[in-house]
Amino acid sequence: MPTTRPDHPHQGDNRNLLVDASHTPVTRAPVRLPTPINWRAVAFLLIPIVLIGGGFLTYRLAYQNAYFHRQDAIDNCIASTRHSIISRLVPGDDGLTAAHIARIAATTEPSHIATVKSVVDEDAAQILSDLNKTKDDVRVTWEVSGDLTIPDIVDSVSLQRDSAFGCSVVVLKDGTVHGTQGVGVKSRYPSPD
Repeated sequence: MPTTRPDHPHQGDNRNLLVDASHTPVTRAPVRLPTPINWRAVAFLLIPIVLIGGGFLTYRLAYQNAYFHRQDAIDNCIASTRHSIISRLVPGDDGLTAAHIARIAATTEPSHIATVKSVVDEDAAQILSDLNKTKDDVRVTWEVSGDLTIPDIVDSVSLQRDSAFGCSVVVLKDGTVHGTQGVGVKSRYPSPD
């Protein structure tokens, strides 16, 4: 293996001078640095591509959400959840009045809402049966879930301040949105029994 001989009497730059095992001088080609990247040109080319791609994805997501009525499904589920809260609280229990129950339902705050496209399950099949529709009439079925904070409520057997909700929502091909009436509202932190 050639080694560098810094004390060689060769004139000039001896950094490129190597010697082999027989001490014969061998020169190597100088190291060429890569051409520096013109970052302005790269940015000039990439920024429009990123902006167009991001705009397309945003448009596609907004179009799909509108086509599949995602926000309408969420609104339907939240309305059904508020109705379920009203039906589960009984005036007179824990000193609640009908006005107080209505205020509790109206001020219930949903959070961490998740939506997932789903198949036609038992809940969705019941909705279709009630509407005299078939699976062929369905554009999409949504499973909507999230957390609830129910203010001004004393934790009771039926509801607790920190709860979770979930429901199935069917969007038909005609654009109408139909949700389950028996919305699942349960404690977010169930008791260990």
